[in-house]
Amino acid sequence: MSESMTKKERQAQARAALSQKEKQEQEKARKSRRNAIIYTVVGIVVAIAVAALLVWDSGVIQTHMTALSVGNRKYTILDLNYYYYSSYSTYSASADTYGLDTSVPLDQQEVSEGYTWDQMLKDSAVELLTDVSVLYQEAMADGYELSQDGQDQVAITLNNTSSYASLFGVTEKYYLESNYGRYMTMSELERILTEYQTAQEYAQHKGTSFEVSDDEIQAFYNENSAELDTIDYNCYLVGYDRTETDADGNTVDLDEATIEANRAQAQERAQEILDALVAGDQELAAQLAEEYGATDNSNSSGISYSGYADWMADNSHQTGSYGLVENISATDDSTVLGYFAIYINDRHLDEYTGVDVRYIRTTATADDEGNYDMESLTTELDTIIQSYEEGDKTAESFGELADNYSFDATTYPGGLRENVSKEAFNDEITAWLFDDSRQEGDYQSFVDEDNHTCYLFYFIGHQDTPYWRTVCYDNVQEEKYYEWLDEVTPNYPTQNGFAMRFVG
Repeated sequence: MSESMTKKERQAQARAALSQKEKQEQEKARKSRRNAIIYTVVGIVVAIAVAALLVWDSGVIQTHMTALSVGNRKYTILDLNYYYYSSYSTYSASADTYGLDTSVPLDQQEVSEGYTWDQMLKDSAVELLTDVSVLYQEAMADGYELSQDGQDQVAITLNNTSSYASLFGVTEKYYLESNYGRYMTMSELERILTEYQTAQEYAQHKGTSFEVSDDEIQAFYNENSAELDTIDYNCYLVGYDRTETDADGNTVDLDEATIEANRAQAQERAQEILDALVAGDQELAAQLAEEYGATDNSNSSGISYSGYADWMADNSHQTGSYGLVENISATDDSTVLGYFAIYINDRHLDEYTGVDVRYIRTTATADDEGNYDMESLTTELDTIIQSYEEGDKTAESFGELADNYSFDATTYPGGLRENVSKEAFNDEITAWLFDDSRQEGDYQSFVDEDNHTCYLFYFIGHQDTPYWRTVCYDNVQEEKYYEWLDEVTPNYPTQNGFAMRFVG
């Protein structure tokens, strides 16, 4: 082989070697680019996942998803959580009474078999929000606008929320989410409260818009005269046994013959008591009642829930009427069967007018040993009276004190109660309220030891219409309101949304 050929071969080999190296470098470059692309894609996916997680945790997604639709309006978990946690707050305040264990997750304890507290509160939230939504949408369709008082009430609630957060040393965000669920904000709470307040106002507006005729008032009175009339009556229930206790302490049924004998004896004894009442001898009637172990139901309240309700509802049973009435209300073994001996001493329709007042009610709570600190309560009452007397002593200033101190401030803003009847308070308070000498601006305190309660009243004046007519009028209006509500509610069908699973 010539030297020139050898040189050419070495050059060819060198070129071949260079091509291989270039190929390796190119392949390495391709791998590098491919890995860079893969890492970039993975990085983007991870970034998206992290961003999504952050967005999810922020509540942006959940608070824009529909949890419930009512008619054409859609609601998020914020709306439902407001009612969910409001209901929970009510139940947890008396947890022992309702059998609620606040230390156990709500979806792990049952209200009844197969029905958890969590589901009950969700159902309650749906029902409450539906009622509010129907009224709110009707209000909007009717062009109704929230009053200034309503707007002020919303503002007060929001301001109180901020104040409570500061008082407890927590942020607004923490306080809101602790009381109304995750993601609640002041702006969302304002929207929810405004809608709620508008619905309540519109219900009142609509409820008082229905006209009521004299015939409708009379018809309602005829159906409810036993509750509306002032009735002074004597009534004794002579019962009889259907069971007995055996030697082992077990309750066993008596035979039919014995039960019948007991019934007949009870009827005879009730007749003896009735005969004494008809004869005008109430003392003898009371003696016989005690001898026979009869129950004294004379002048009991709540006639409509008694076993003699139908008899008393008969308008023909006026002063001097009497009757022997079987206790037809007995529906279970624990109810005393027997006969009522009834005599009406006086029955009339009282034409008195109700009164308008402002009042402050403060109530003592029991300590761990069941004792009530009435001394502190009366001291507080004295402080309230002093504050009132040091002020301008007007109805408005009294109302401000009521908002600050009264146990019923939420129910009766400014302590205002209108058309108060003679049955609303105890005899001492009633005597003061309905004293003929009572004038606007009069005020008086009362201490009710039996009920561990103190009162301070401010007298405004009398109504113009007899109390019984006002009661009839209001009840007929209420009936018409609920008839209207029953008619319009089907126009707003409800449907749960995907976000319902996030409520609670």
